[in-house]
Amino acid sequence: MYIKSVNILHKLTGNKCLMRALLAFFGCPGPRLCPIEICLFIYSKNNLGEALAEDLKTLSVQSSFDKFIQVYSEACARFVPVKRTKRDKKPPWLKPDVKKAIRSKIASWDVYINSGKDESAYREYKKARNFAKNLINKKIYEFEAQIASEAKSNPKILFSYVKSKQVVKDQIRLILTKDGTALTDMQ
Repeated sequence: MYIKSVNILHKLTGNKCLMRALLAFFGCPGPRLCPIEICLFIYSKNNLGEALAEDLKTLSVQSSFDKFIQVYSEACARFVPVKRTKRDKKPPWLKPDVKKAIRSKIASWDVYINSGKDESAYREYKKARNFAKNLINKKIYEFEAQIASEAKSNPKILFSYVKSKQVVKDQIRLILTKDGTALTDMQ
């Protein structure tokens, strides 16, 4: 985070040395943490003027931190791209038609519950449930058949799918002897 912050703030001010000093002054972890005297020395070597050095001397810690946060927020807003991340990993066979069938099943269940558990509403729910279940099984089968057909040319997809389906149990199970006692150490 330290290097990214230096690079982002460097784009804003055009002075990477100043940004390293600012980050060090505010206690951000980095390769070297500079005390305030070194920061002021860096400011003077970069011809930043006496005003900035005086500001750092006269401002309280809280106001200095607030000033830094303001500059940092502006830099982040200007130079850090916003990237949306996926919240959950959906199965590759989950297509829009499957989603529609699942939504239909849920909606028919809601109708059944809201109707006071009417028999005709339950029959409609059963139809929607069975259709969704069969469609899901069909899509999974088609997806696995596609992976199997492409396995020779692209084995990475096959092995990643197989690995995702494996259940690995890391813990060592309890070992019982013939007389029913549990082993606690290597015997």
